[in-house]
Order: sequence, then C-alpha cells, then structure tokens
Amino acid sequence: MFREDNFVIPSTVVTECVNTRGDWSLIFGIDIITRGDFAITNKGGKSKVSFRITSIADIDFLKEDKVAMIKAKHLNKGSKKSIPSKRRKKKR
Repeated sequence: MFREDNFVIPSTVVTECVNTRGDWSLIFGIDIITRGDFAITNKGGKSKVSFRITSIADIDFLKEDKVAMIKAKHLNKGSKKSIPSKRRKKKR
C-alpha cells in the first residue's frame, strides 16, 4: 500500500476495485487502521480523513471539548462587568 507522500506499508495485500458511482476514493481495512491513528472530521460540511503511522498521541474529542469549554469560561470571566447589587441593607 502506498500513500501520496511515498510512505509504504510492506507485505500488505490490496485489492483494486472500480468505483462506478464516484462517491468514494479509497477503501482500507481495520488491519491498516490499527497500525496508526485514524480520524474523520467534517468541519463546514467538508469531510477530511487523517491517518498516520506510527501512533504518536491519543485522539480524544470529548476531552478536547471539555478543555476548550474550561478555557472559554476562564477567558469570559474577565470580560463580564459586574452589576452592582441594588439590595437594601437590613435594619437591625
């Protein structure tokens, strides 16, 4: 198997097939996927497939979302102006 950057996975049996409908450009199996990191994203309605060998990091979208939410809350704290309280003091 070859990638466009001339990366080769040796001793891999591949099968060529004709895409008669034109709605896909590549099929590869779990035997290849389990050798590295594989992700599919769809930002702005455009799908993107990313694959790398050797795996160098965990991809955890849920964890990334939580970190982004914490950072956003932290950044927004400084931008909000406090509104003075109009409560009357209780008389003793």
